[in-house]
Amino acid sequence: MLAGAYGGGSLTLARHLADLMSLAVADLAVADPTKLYRRFLKWTLNKGVCCGACGKPGHAVIPGVPPRLVPCKGLRAVMAVDRGHLYWPQRV
Repeated sequence: MLAGAYGGGSLTLARHLADLMSLAVADLAVADPTKLYRRFLKWTLNKGVCCGACGKPGHAVIPGVPPRLVPCKGLRAVMAVDRGHLYWPQRV
């Protein structure tokens, strides 16, 4: 029902859910916020989508979503090298 309410705008829905996920991380004091990724964001991705940072399926870097919320080792490696600059891959 939620996906239908967004009329196929999965990127808009994902951004909204990422905001809610950030609030949940703060409220629940979760040590690893990526544990909530599957519940909040993974189901919004189109089938077969691969991450633009590491190329693996099962997650994707979504523009506007803080990198600390995305379970991507490739993104973490890029962020460690390029601190202070946000990296958003072109593919989503």
